Amino acid sequence: MHMTKLSDLPLEVKAAIFGKPLVQNIDQIKTSVSEGFGSSPKAPYNEFSNASTLSDANNHFVSVNNDTLYSQVMMDLSAGPVVLEIPEIKNRYYVFQLVDAWTNNFGYLGQRTLGEKGGKFIFAQSDQMNDIPAEYSDYQVIKAPSQVIAVVGRIACTGEDDLVNVHALQKQLVVHGVNEKAEITGTPTVDTNDTDALLFWKKLRTYMQAYPVSESFKPIFEDIEKLIGLNDERNANDYFAALSEEAQQKLIDGEKQATKVIVDLLENSNARTENGWQEQFHVFDYNVDYFEFGALKGKEWEVGYAKTTEALEEASVLRNVAATAGLWGNNGYEALYFPTYVDGSGNQLDGNNVYELTFTELPPVDAFWSITMYDAENFFLVDNEINRYSIGDRTAGIKYEDDGSLKIQISAEKPEDTANWLPAPKGRFRPVLRAYLPQKAIFDETYKLPGINLK
Repeated sequence: MHMTKLSDLPLEVKAAIFGKPLVQNIDQIKTSVSEGFGSSPKAPYNEFSNASTLSDANNHFVSVNNDTLYSQVMMDLSAGPVVLEIPEIKNRYYVFQLVDAWTNNFGYLGQRTLGEKGGKFIFAQSDQMNDIPAEYSDYQVIKAPSQVIAVVGRIACTGEDDLVNVHALQKQLVVHGVNEKAEITGTPTVDTNDTDALLFWKKLRTYMQAYPVSESFKPIFEDIEKLIGLNDERNANDYFAALSEEAQQKLIDGEKQATKVIVDLLENSNARTENGWQEQFHVFDYNVDYFEFGALKGKEWEVGYAKTTEALEEASVLRNVAATAGLWGNNGYEALYFPTYVDGSGNQLDGNNVYELTFTELPPVDAFWSITMYDAENFFLVDNEINRYSIGDRTAGIKYEDDGSLKIQISAEKPEDTANWLPAPKGRFRPVLRAYLPQKAIFDETYKLPGINLK
């Protein structure tokens, strides 16, 4: 995804585009700790939040999946290294994705990288390597890029009958700090309220002071740092209050315009499409600095690999697009996401119509695949009368044709036979096809996704 006129945008707009992922991520980490979200209960830093049920329409998290139970840790290393232990997990897909403050996926612990054996790990920042106790000498050391990181665990679950098995695995997960009695600092707070028109900018300034942009991106953030007074000794409220009304209004307008720019990119993506599906193989490949266990690096998996201004700016826009449409999404080598807003003929998908999706050949994966229904405005799961939010190769009772093909009906109207029905809202919708551990045939495009067509 490339934004050809990025250089023509006002600095305030670029700053909001580049900075939003940090703000959105830290805000979500705070929410996870203080409130939880959906089926994931709240949990303090350095404790697991284990979802007890699959996500449903009550889970207001962008593009959340309905395929796995989440087991998450908002990890805070301010008091020292933190231990994570994963048990043996056999005959099912799982992954623990490691995400830093700037949404970089810097590591993966799961089926692809560990097999069924699980493992023992200890997380430490670069200046904490000498603080790892000798008793953990046989643990795999993971270098954390930021003081606070999100460990986003997903364990595949086939449905209600499988919940008890996943719950048993969740109970075997272990996480704790090596200095459990030491007090952690958590994420920084902003002394204002939600009606503050400059709230985003105050958060951006405060969070960037706590979580500096990585070394490679510093050159393209110099003007942004000056714009928000990052090195000014005053607090955020005092700094922005001292700006002229004109300067404040430019910031307010800049944030609004940045949102419009990203929404336009999402809805009018120049990503390659196949029968309406957007082939976003590299939408989460904006990391160029941090590669720990399980994270792949190199030209193929780094949009900003060249580290030129143009490449780093493209990676920064991509970071925002990814955070807006699918915060905490995986790199393509772990899972691929194919969203679509249109049918096979290029017309906007609308639940008042009845559609059919026919697979003559199922998506080639080493784990499993699914199609999940979201509304087109917020990318939230859609409430429906049979409580089905996704459909795929693990859906109980799904029916195949005599020749092995698969036909899925997509509509708001309930059909007589619901075995192969994916419920849609009455209005615009955006489904996403997920391919977990995709095979080479998807990447080299020898496999073609069929279009969603009017029935």
